[in-house]
Amino acid sequence: MCMEFNDYKNDIKDYCARNNIDFDKISTFPRGSGRDNLMFLYLDNQNKKTLGLLDETPLPIVLMVRRKDNVLSFEQTENTKKYASL
Repeated sequence: MCMEFNDYKNDIKDYCARNNIDFDKISTFPRGSGRDNLMFLYLDNQNKKTLGLLDETPLPIVLMVRRKDNVLSFEQTENTKKYASL
């Protein structure tokens, strides 16, 4: 079963508050998930040059949440401050 945002929402919100990350903003970002990870991705909705389904450009990861033995770890990327800082 994939990690679900709502199951870890409070933990993610606490992490964001401690690290000056805009939780309200990242909670609206598209997400990808696997069994033990959850990724917040950035999508530029203002970019009018998209090709729709023909655009295979991967979305940049803004924040990665991993779960191991029911303990969460958070990994910021080079995009975290750029797209999600307060």
